[in-house]
Amino acid sequence: MQVAHIILAHKSPEQLRQLVKSLYHKDSYIYIHIDLKSDISDFDTIKGCSNVYFVKKRVSVHWGGFSQVRAVLNSMSEVIEADKPFLYVNLLSGQDYPVKKLKDFYKYLSDHPRSAFMEYIDDTNSIWLKEAHNRLSQYHFTDLMFPGKYKIQKIVNAILPKRNEHSNFQIVGRSQWFTIDIDSVRYILNFVKREKDIVAKFKFSWGADELFFQSILYNSPLKSRLINNNLRYIDWSEGSASPKTLTLSDLKKIKLSDCFFARKFDDKPEVLNYIDQNILC
Repeated sequence: MQVAHIILAHKSPEQLRQLVKSLYHKDSYIYIHIDLKSDISDFDTIKGCSNVYFVKKRVSVHWGGFSQVRAVLNSMSEVIEADKPFLYVNLLSGQDYPVKKLKDFYKYLSDHPRSAFMEYIDDTNSIWLKEAHNRLSQYHFTDLMFPGKYKIQKIVNAILPKRNEHSNFQIVGRSQWFTIDIDSVRYILNFVKREKDIVAKFKFSWGADELFFQSILYNSPLKSRLINNNLRYIDWSEGSASPKTLTLSDLKKIKLSDCFFARKFDDKPEVLNYIDQNILC
């Protein structure tokens, strides 16, 4: 069963190289999107590795901007264009790492065919989801670079009416990272080509990456494939906009979980080396 791993990265070439190495398997194909703002030559040590491809159509990614969605869509397109018999696509960041053996992950996917593992909230009373709707209703210039943009953004939102969402398209979401079957990938790409008016609603929002992919599949004929579990260990206990950076002290909890991947890790090698030597060996 062949799996395409998409990795979004922008820094720490050695950490990325270690992640790529951890994903080596006869059925693994790795597609790496390097932020257009980064010097891709910094990642030359990874080029030439077996079944590793660098996404050609790179995007200048800005945290919270629709550019994060675009980077994933471009990567998905190249996976489909490769015309290989992939059954799943697994989306990772350069700060993710497997915490169970890859053969166990692949067996799990084989035991759950035609599934889309994504974390999402669909409770309309959820505080998180209400805030997500607010992010969609306002204009955010996250991907635009010009002097005074936040001042102008504030003026625009004060003058223009709030943007309405599509009445027949329910918004759901949470974590960006997912593992979904190849049919779901094809559906998403076709949806983007077909439903340009809905896609446009996300383009000047903030944090679209947490909503876009889940919402498309939730409102699709493939909704029954959704499993509300993205198979990742992510610690939000610090209450900040980004998850906790995991350390050796977190590994006991990680090992007791049912998760196959964890995030996020920094570029210090001690934790990843420990995982390699004591969990993945």
